[in-house]
Amino acid sequence: MTEFSSSIASWVAKSEKLIETVVKESSQRVVNEMQKSRASGGRMPVDTGFLRASLVPSINVTAVTLRENAGGVVSGDPDSQVALKLAGMKLGDTFYAVYGANYAAAVNYGSQGRAPAGFVEGATSQWSTIVNSVTIELKARMG
Repeated sequence: MTEFSSSIASWVAKSEKLIETVVKESSQRVVNEMQKSRASGGRMPVDTGFLRASLVPSINVTAVTLRENAGGVVSGDPDSQVALKLAGMKLGDTFYAVYGANYAAAVNYGSQGRAPAGFVEGATSQWSTIVNSVTIELKARMG
């Protein structure tokens, strides 16, 4: 391999790694925005925590079983599950974050006279802004 070819191959590998970093970090931030409670300035209504805890992250497939809230306060850490899934994601993969609470769609889109919370659309509509922010931050870290 010539010096030029080696230089191009190195540049391509570095570029792919940077793109992957931007996609993973941006995906994490969109999920964080989806999960942000109304009390924290987001759109997610939080009563028992079941809806937030029902988030199921996956790569390339969506297989979520809808579940009913058994009652009581629910705690869970979907953020660590999201981080683990994103760590294994590669360029070309599709990341999904789906809520398993049987009432998630009704809360997000509105139902029976209730206004939609729009926590999914509110977060995903920020994708371009989030990607731009992550890109700027990454450039600053690289010097």
